[in-house]
Amino acid sequence: MFQRPLICTDMSDGMDRIARLVPSLAESGMRSPVFLHVVPFEASSGYDMPREDEEKMEKAKERLSPALEFSIEGVAPKVEVRCGRIQETVQKVAEEYNCDVVILGGASRSLLNEKLFGSTTIALSAKLKCPLLILRPEFIATLTRAELELRCRNLCRTVLIPYNGSDNSKDLVTQFEAICKADREDGDNYIGCDRCIMIRIVPDPLRNLPVEGPLAEAKESLLEAAKPLEALGLDVDCQVATGEFVSTLLKSARGQDISAIAIASRKRNRLLELSVPSKTNKILRSSLYPLLFFPAK
Repeated sequence: MFQRPLICTDMSDGMDRIARLVPSLAESGMRSPVFLHVVPFEASSGYDMPREDEEKMEKAKERLSPALEFSIEGVAPKVEVRCGRIQETVQKVAEEYNCDVVILGGASRSLLNEKLFGSTTIALSAKLKCPLLILRPEFIATLTRAELELRCRNLCRTVLIPYNGSDNSKDLVTQFEAICKADREDGDNYIGCDRCIMIRIVPDPLRNLPVEGPLAEAKESLLEAAKPLEALGLDVDCQVATGEFVSTLLKSARGQDISAIAIASRKRNRLLELSVPSKTNKILRSSLYPLLFFPAK
């Protein structure tokens, strides 16, 4: 689904393990993966200018170097270890290599880590033009190498797309359609998403009120929204459920064979801000599934 990923790691999130799995990434269609680690500048003392931490940079290069050991026709992995601020460096490297997705580890479930991760992702979402694929460290840590190889070959094979008819959800479907269309235009080299599940969640009706009408309307709107994706050759499964949005979405995900959940933000400056309640934020906190996030245009 993506050919030029920027794979970011802080060396504690397990993402550096993927540097040893370039052949699996190639099987998923990734031709130019870039592995990035950002090292903060050494703290300055007195009037000294901040300096690059050369020791940490060399260690990071060594840990990511397995990515460069493979010789696969048409595949050219890169390793970038730079000093600087995380958000600015990720944006710069993503633009330099014209990356079509940024893959990064999410936070563990402690509130402190969620705040740190949230602030980083807010800054990135305001600057990046490409999607973000967010993986939980817990998700990476539980997989054996063989399991991780298989997962890397199927990162976005089947995607769950929540849809409610809003402009935000319409934008999500439009962006997802554009990526799938570009992927398929690669012709015989196409390897990407081949199935998606579109789900519309209707709130539980008030007592004694019929639910059949709203469910029928929801299914009809789903079928209409799915047409552009079906036209691309995707297998689209349209589903309707009732209940609270986040819990019902995650329950649906657990009961089906999916690779990732697609989400989008309403505003570029309010992505995952923890002080502002949002469905996106709740999904991030609660889900162990990879999240394919599309910044607002």
